[in-house]
Amino acid sequence: NNNNNNKKEDDISKELEFYTGQRSGGLLSSGPDDTPKYDVRCFFLCPNDRMAHTSIIDTRCEQMLLRGLVTETTDLRQDGKLPLSSQPARAIGYRQTLDYLYRSEAKSKDEEALDQYIEDFTTATRRYAKKQMSWFRKDDSFMFVPVQVLDERKKGDDENEVETKEATMLRVEKAAGIITEMCLLSREEYEKQLLMALEGEKEGTTTTNNKTNDKQKGAVKTSKKEQQKQREAYIQQLPLSAQTKIANEEQGKQMKFYKPQRYIIQKGTKEYEDIMLEVDQCTKRIQGLNDDF
Repeated sequence: NNNNNNKKEDDISKELEFYTGQRSGGLLSSGPDDTPKYDVRCFFLCPNDRMAHTSIIDTRCEQMLLRGLVTETTDLRQDGKLPLSSQPARAIGYRQTLDYLYRSEAKSKDEEALDQYIEDFTTATRRYAKKQMSWFRKDDSFMFVPVQVLDERKKGDDENEVETKEATMLRVEKAAGIITEMCLLSREEYEKQLLMALEGEKEGTTTTNNKTNDKQKGAVKTSKKEQQKQREAYIQQLPLSAQTKIANEEQGKQMKFYKPQRYIIQKGTKEYEDIMLEVDQCTKRIQGLNDDF
């Protein structure tokens, strides 16, 4: 009987989830008075510089390769744990690696194929990051929290040396402090802040300030430069979340000028030679090739 009762409860729970889109007992489920059971507050840690963030993405991809992504993929395939038709095999990183390992007419020390593989991997990762930012910008339930990022393209410059552990902690503490302040607000005040950020972001993303234009009817039109200054002054008055979201979207327009480059795995370096040796060995294992392929 207990089993039957449990089955009925499971069936009811599934039906509720189907009709409402919420799991029974989930974070957003409501109590008896139709108020949320939990005080859920969502935050998006947003890089303050998309160009710099993209350079970090490229570096992380190279680091994944140096830490054994190709060997890991090969081991999983040969152990039968990564079927080609499985969802994990379609994940970014695995998918590009498998395409490379199963490439036709494979040959050893093929720099062109290796360079294309790295480019495919980094490009797919950058595109995914772009989609994530776009998705979160459309979700009105998220507060945007700016996080300072270090530009990989400038590492080694006198003005931007490799970040110290203390500097990293300061960046983390600053973002955590903003989130803590938001969490300490009452639910009513938090909702007010969220609404202000949303309204400000919508107003701030317009190319011109309609209110300013209305006041200037019959007057000489202001220059584009002056309109931009007025808009920037207006944005500075918005809540931090709205400022961050607007900056993130506007920086996206400049990403077409981003020039991908290698930061670690560069031709002529030991890292490049090590990766070449690893991918050749893994290609032989996957395709069952001879040593002199």
